[in-house]
Order: sequence, then C-alpha cells, then structure tokens
Amino acid sequence: MTERLEEHLVARGLLTQDRADDALRSQALVGGAMDTLLLEMGAIREQDLVTALGEVSGLQPIYLADYVPNPGMSSALPREEAERLNLAPLSDEDGMLHVAVPYPVPMRGLEVLVRKLGRSVAPWVSTDVRVRSWRAQIYGTPLPARDSALLGTLGPTLEERLATEMAEQAARNVVGEPVPLVNPRPEPATIPGFEPANTLLEALEAGVAAAEPELPAWTVDAPKARTTRRARATTTATPSTSDPVVDWSLAEARTALRTVAGDREGLKDVVLRYARRTFDFVAAFAVVRGTAMGWDARGEGADAAALAQVSFPLDVPSLFRTAALAHSSYAGPVPADPQTRQVLDALGRTPRSVFVFPVEVRGRLVAVLYGDRGSRPVSQRRLSDLILFCQDLGAAFAELIVLRKQRRFADEDTAPPEPSGALGLTGVPRRSLEGLDRAPPATAPADLGPVLERLVGTDAAARAAAISELTLAPDAAARALAAEFPGPSAWSRVPVLELPAPDELGPVPAGLARLGGAGARALSRFLDAPDADTRYIALLTAGSLPHPELVAGVLRGLFDADPDVASAARAAATALRRLPRFQAALPDLRQELVAKEPERRALAARALGMLHDRPSVEGLIGLTGSDDAVAAQAAAEALIEITRASFGTSTHGWMAWWAENRSHRRAQWLLAALRNPEPWLRAAAAEELSAALGDTLGYAPDAPESERAAALDRWEDALLDPRLRSIDG
Repeated sequence: MTERLEEHLVARGLLTQDRADDALRSQALVGGAMDTLLLEMGAIREQDLVTALGEVSGLQPIYLADYVPNPGMSSALPREEAERLNLAPLSDEDGMLHVAVPYPVPMRGLEVLVRKLGRSVAPWVSTDVRVRSWRAQIYGTPLPARDSALLGTLGPTLEERLATEMAEQAARNVVGEPVPLVNPRPEPATIPGFEPANTLLEALEAGVAAAEPELPAWTVDAPKARTTRRARATTTATPSTSDPVVDWSLAEARTALRTVAGDREGLKDVVLRYARRTFDFVAAFAVVRGTAMGWDARGEGADAAALAQVSFPLDVPSLFRTAALAHSSYAGPVPADPQTRQVLDALGRTPRSVFVFPVEVRGRLVAVLYGDRGSRPVSQRRLSDLILFCQDLGAAFAELIVLRKQRRFADEDTAPPEPSGALGLTGVPRRSLEGLDRAPPATAPADLGPVLERLVGTDAAARAAAISELTLAPDAAARALAAEFPGPSAWSRVPVLELPAPDELGPVPAGLARLGGAGARALSRFLDAPDADTRYIALLTAGSLPHPELVAGVLRGLFDADPDVASAARAAATALRRLPRFQAALPDLRQELVAKEPERRALAARALGMLHDRPSVEGLIGLTGSDDAVAAQAAAEALIEITRASFGTSTHGWMAWWAENRSHRRAQWLLAALRNPEPWLRAAAAEELSAALGDTLGYAPDAPESERAAALDRWEDALLDPRLRSIDG
C-alpha cells in the first residue's frame, strides 16, 4: 500500500499527528486534496510540502510558484483532457510533453493520455492548488474562489524572510550600504558546473536534474509491481437544475439523510433536494477558514460553475454573519447591508425573503445553506419541516468525519503500472520552452495602510493576498494589527470544544498568526486585557502561535473568572503544551488541585483533564472527595478525559481502578475503554486511538459486539506500534 501523504509528513517530523488528524477531519467536512487542506491550515511550508510530494510519488517535484505559465501551451493538450486528469502542461520539447500533476498521481489517466496523443509524457508533481491555477491561466478559465483565496496566502514564510534579512544584514556589515530585498525566497544552492536557472528549461537541465533523481518513466505494458491509491475525483457531476422536486415528508428526508452517511456529496445532494421542496433556489456553501465558498446550487437559474466563483468572509456584517453569531437560522426579509446584496447579486437573486441555516460540528461552522422563492411567499409548514431537518445536519456531518476516515483507510486502489521507459523518458530532459520564465520576486509593501484595508475588506482573495504581504514586514505588520485587534469577527463567545483556525476568528487574528514570533509578542498583551471578549479572541489566537512568550498569559487564562474565556485558555494550552516553558509550569498547575479556593481547584482540574496529564491522576482522585461538589465533579470529568474510565465522584472506585492500572500505558487504558458498556466512552477512546494510529482497524463504537470483538484483537496486536506512544503523553 502506498504511503499516505500525511503519514509521510508525520514520519519526517514536518507535521504533528494532531494537525494530520485535523486535516483528515477538515477533508471529510469541506473536501479537497490533502495538500490543499494542509496549506489552508498553515500546517506546513509549501516548499517542504512540494518536496514531500516528490518523495511519496517517486516523481521529481516542481515548485510552480517560481515560474510563470505559458498560455501558448494550450495548443499542446486539449483543455478537456487537462481538466479530466487535473494536470497542467508545462513545456513541449522533442516529442515529449512535460506536465504538472497533483498527488495522488493519475497514473492510469497518464497511460491513456500517452495512447491518445501518441507521444511521451513526463509528469512533474506539485501541489493541487498550483496545478489548478496553472491550468486556469493557460486555458483562460476561471479559478474557484477557494483556490484563489488559498493562493493569496502562499507567500514567503516568516522563516524565509528572516533568513533573507540575516543575509542582507551581513552584507550591510561588510559593504556599509543597504542591500535591497530582491527575493525573500532563498535561491537554490549553486551546483558546480551550472549557472542559476532563469527558465524552466534551465531548471530541468541543471538545478532539478542535478539535485534530484532522474525523472521516472513508464511503459504502457509494464508489469504491475507497485501500488498506489486511487485519485479521488475533484468534482462530481452536478444534477440538472430541472431535476424533479422531491415531495418527501420530514421522516422520509431524515431516512434519506441516514442512507448517505459517510458520503459528503450524497449528504449535500439530499440536503439540496429536500430544500428544493421549500424554495425555488437553494445553494450550499462550504466554510473554509472563516470564508464561505460556493459548493453547489439547485433550482431556477442555478449555475454550479458560477457558484464556484462566489466566496465571502463571514466576519463582514451580513445576514450570514448574523446567523453565524446567533448559531441559529434566519428567515425573513433581505437585509440592506452591502455584503448581503453583493452575495445575492453574485447568485443572480433578487428575492422577497431569504433563508439561511448555519451547519455546525462541535461548535464550529462547517457549511451554510441558503434558500429563497424569488418574489413568491414561503410555505411556513414546509419551512418548519426544513428547519427541523437542518437541525440533524450537525450530527450528520460529525458522523461523516468518522465514516469517511474508516473508508479512507480501507479503500485502497489496485496496482497501477510500474514506472519504466515509455510514458516518456529515457534520460534527463533536454529542452523546454523558453516562455516559462521565473516569477518576479515579492517585495515588502512600503505603506501598510492599503494592505490593512484589503485585509478587512469583503474580497476573500484580496484578504488572503494582504495577509501574505504582511508577512514581508512582520514587526511593522504586528504593530499595525495590534492597533486593530481583535477586529471584525463572526465568532461569538461560547465554550470552546476545539481550537478554531485563526482565520475563523477574523482577519486580524489570522494576520497575527502568520507573523510567528512578531505576532506572538504583539498578542501577548491582549491575554490580560480588561475586556473579556478581547481576552477570549486573544487566547484562541494564541493556540495558533506556539511561542514561549504566550505561555504565561495562557496559564493565567486557565483561571479566568469568565467560563468562556477559561475554556479558550484550555484550548490554547493543548496547542502550547509541548513547549519547554509550558512543561516546566505543569508541576505548579498540578499544585492548584489543593488550592484554598474551590474555583481554582475546579479550573485546574478541567485544564489538566483537557491536557490528558497522567501525573495529575492521583491528585484528581483525591479531589473527587472534596466537600465542594463543583470541584469534585470537575475532577471526575478530568479523570474521564485522561483515563476513559468512568466512576463518577466515587473516590473509592477511582482508587481501586488506579491500583490496578497505574502501571499500564495510557494507550492500554484507551484500549480497555473500547470494551466499555457506555457507547460514548467507546467512541471517545476510538477517536483518540484511530487519530494516533492513522487507522480505525475496522472498529466502530456502535457496531455489534461480535464485530467489535474482532476489531479489538487487531487493536491488541497494534498496541506496540510506535505511533501510539503519543497517547502515553
């Protein structure tokens, strides 16, 4: 079985298992290629990701951001073929077509392409978003809003900018004159015998060919000696807008929803079909890092291609922001705000009234459903049924995460042809088109005012590009963003179950999170702000900035008198817990379990439970016998989080359990929880184990006991897998 990209990145230390699991959950909810999700999360540098794609695919990687696409290549490959295979033509030389492909590589499609074109094809692997962007520029087709927004963020990283500044400072020290910032991305190391590459031709012949293994090649009739996963289709056929409207009852609609469990496209299809019973036009938006992206539409005038170009930030005042902040549906007249009007204009709608429903999973907005009947009135009975139906969508999406993950691990492709010599190459590429010149380098903006205006504007792509520009001048950008903190937001103050992405908090937190140490230093003073809302947003932002400057403020936040703020501090603490400064503070946090104030004891217990802090088990067991019921209950809940056993506030029960299990690994505690009679405990343990291992091993918490028993045997065998050591703390 071919190694999965996220597994490879974790093994190389480029990605934490927590972030990998977050990406898997996001993929189940909003779709997209794995590398796209990782880039949207800011979990890895694009350059490191491209290199890793080359390693897992066996192809030479190409960093497309360094080059400019040549529209003349549109004649070398039909657009339909390029879109079907999700590739982009790079160059054409001596009968060989060079193409950029994403991962997983469409190996079989490339075979068919060789037969169809009657020529050799040389694939180069890159990120999915870059391949799609190149194809759009070559063929002059529109790029989906989600891709445009992501591309705007993929500028030089802070580390690269600092490295360049260090080199410039060294030059200043030598010559005594300033050196202009020419290219914030470090140039490739010079290879003896080669001049720096200025075109794709030179990169192929010199830099890439000399620095990487030779490009693999294939023969159509080669033996099947290697396996890889099937490339998932990036799009699915959209049903005709003239599809008959279903006349399901509420019960029938709920049944239809259950039948598509684990199928993201099927879930969306059921929702839109049932919504058409109430509205003449319905649209679904996927929420990606605080921005609503057009997903699909049905009904009069629906155009899925046009909808893909629609995106808007949810923190700008609009009826969508109102629904997000209220965590409730909206049904009523069209508000007069510019953002709502702009979205409706993009949809081609001038309705009398509108309906918006926010779909949430564990408190996080993942999708938005929109509907209207044009100028006609809405049936209140049908609207009531639709709202009741939509209330089931959060659970359906949550189930989608689990089932998609199980199917992902089980659904592996059969063996494609092994690379050999006739897909295209027998040696190093010789020539390429001269039109593919290097892209111009990015430079720091002289005035941050216009950049900040775009940052808080309504255009999602311009906002993403503004964040990228801010990274070119991190210290100045951090000061400017701090003056605007927390800025506009669609995130309301509620108890936090999972740490949100900074983009979900608003453009100002998103900008600070991209500035690394400079952002952390600017943010630190807001962790103790007098305003609870500001502390809340600051603590959630701190979770995306694992820097030691923020540790003290986050620890203080754990004991905040406002319960929502304290929950935000706990979420941030889970992200900062591996920092040496945080580890050094844990003994003091454990001592708070015996503090004089019952409130501090309860808050310390909740924090230690969320941190899965094994050394605090004995102290928590002692706290279950407290005369203060709140502190005792908090200790019991923390013990459940850590052990996945459940004895309530029975100190005797916990002491007996500890005497038997104190010598066992935490992974063994979770394995025992898979046998617990309580389904919710089994589900919690299974989720944590499968996240660490990267596989469910066929275990489903609600499966019949006989099926669970067979899966438990597999889990027993996997107990020594080194990936499960992360659970032990």
